[in-house]
Amino acid sequence: MSNSSTAGPNDKDLIGNYTANDTVDHKGRPANKARTGGWRSTPFIFGTELAEKTSAFGAQFNMVNYLVGVKFLPKAYSANLVTNYLGTGYLVTLVGGTVADTFLGRFWTIAVAAFIQMTGFIVLMLTAYLPSLNNQHCNEAANGKSSCRAAHGTSLSVIYLGVYLIALGTGGIKACVSAFGADQFDADDPKEAKQLPHYFNVFFGSLELGSLLASTLLVWIQDHKGFKWGYAVEASVMCIALLLLFSGRRLYRYRVPKGSPFTPVIRVLVAAFRNRKLLKPGPQSRFYYGPEEKAPALVPRTRNLRFLEKAAMLKEGELVEEEPNPWKLTRMQDVEDTKMLLRLLPILFFSFFYWTCAVQVSTFTVYQVATMDRKLGSMEVPTGAVGGVFLTVSILLTLILYDRVLIPLIKHFTGNPNGISPLRKIGVGLVTPIFAMLVAALIEGKRLNLAKDVGAQDSPTMTLPMSMFWLVPQYFILGFGQAFIYVGSLEFFYTESPRNLQSLGTALVSCSMSIGVFASSAIVSSVNSATKHHRDGIWLGDNMNRNHLDRYYWVLGGLSLINLGCFAVAAWYHESVTKSTSLVAADPNASPQRESSRL
Repeated sequence: MSNSSTAGPNDKDLIGNYTANDTVDHKGRPANKARTGGWRSTPFIFGTELAEKTSAFGAQFNMVNYLVGVKFLPKAYSANLVTNYLGTGYLVTLVGGTVADTFLGRFWTIAVAAFIQMTGFIVLMLTAYLPSLNNQHCNEAANGKSSCRAAHGTSLSVIYLGVYLIALGTGGIKACVSAFGADQFDADDPKEAKQLPHYFNVFFGSLELGSLLASTLLVWIQDHKGFKWGYAVEASVMCIALLLLFSGRRLYRYRVPKGSPFTPVIRVLVAAFRNRKLLKPGPQSRFYYGPEEKAPALVPRTRNLRFLEKAAMLKEGELVEEEPNPWKLTRMQDVEDTKMLLRLLPILFFSFFYWTCAVQVSTFTVYQVATMDRKLGSMEVPTGAVGGVFLTVSILLTLILYDRVLIPLIKHFTGNPNGISPLRKIGVGLVTPIFAMLVAALIEGKRLNLAKDVGAQDSPTMTLPMSMFWLVPQYFILGFGQAFIYVGSLEFFYTESPRNLQSLGTALVSCSMSIGVFASSAIVSSVNSATKHHRDGIWLGDNMNRNHLDRYYWVLGGLSLINLGCFAVAAWYHESVTKSTSLVAADPNASPQRESSRL
């Protein structure tokens, strides 16, 4: 894609049929709605996401089994390694979003990140294949049990290299792929804008279909053919993802990078601090709108975070004939964009705890499943597949139910054509961990009592007479919540972010997920530190039948309830600001009651 956008419409019959959201086609010309974007281009994006998520989830769901069962690393260490890897992947989205908006654009950022992720899978394949990277030595003990040394040195370092290459690639893709798909719909075209909520639902559906393939097919390959074949297949699937991405190149709409999204924000903060001694902005204050602003009244003033307006405030009698130093006087548009971004931060911070609870599906619940009866007819279900399958099925069923059944019913009561607002979707998602952790604690208590009854407390590898289906309710509750919180978060942060910061906006979704999984690691470490000398023993040790995982789930449930209360306050404040804020046009004599359709 060329960065040049100087070409204009040449076909007289198609004049006026070009996007109004600054997107261009693969040659850098204004994007023609009849030839680019819309649903015609999204199958390639959905296919790319399906392939990428099949690989990523294939590694995620079974990684603890690889680290514990093949590399003999301790369970708590392995759980934290996986959660830290997931957290890093989510956190890197901030880097990916910045690179996309500043240098490469979303398309090329996705392409480069996919290649990096493919390389990570190749590295992990080598750790399972090369004898030189398998330095775990097992010795037969006198009692017939073998003792194996955990991976260390070069072997462990290469595992970390592979894992974090995957995290780096995942972060780059996550930052851009949903926003790149949303770019295919012109938000300034009422017909196309109406399709955005359905796009986010289908996008998340393709993600979850990848999760389903990963938790069944790829986990089966890893368990029955070996991890070297599993990681080889995942690397191959990433190659397919790249091919799919490039196949639709002529149909996409692209946003040309316009510089770092952080620079205007930092300028506003610096200029506001420098001008802090100016009088508080009022209705008659004069502001700088930039030399290119032909109709400054189109830039509204919101009545919150007013101290930031000092960054664009003109001193009494001051005239600006040339463009000023932006670190001393910024445009009013940059001030309002910064306000919009800052209003998102409380929602970002208090929506993270769902992911703290959901990440347990990839860690401790895998250990639980390993002690339970996994028979399904004549087949034994792989431990890494159980949580992924039921979680994904729950998500897909919820998406279909909401999109096809609930929206037509709810919109009659809410007046919202999309059922409920994105912010309320997030709220619904945050309710579910409370109930999921309550159920999980009760089921784990039952499992521990059964282990005691059958004398298996010191036999953690023994299969208990308890079906894996006891864990299904917690998976379904979390899946129901994830369908709401993920779609709601994508829609909320994309539509509520300034247009030039939308890659960063969708990256905030993954940033929230990152906070959640890092919080899980911190809670695990804190719990083990606090209980290592407890009279009942450490809560999260290597022996699942003597641990107290049920107490850990009670802790997560209580914290989920506290987090929900904090989110409710943040959401109320956000809505009260966006609904009741009066907007003052740049002309001080204009009516201050005009409301912004953006808010």
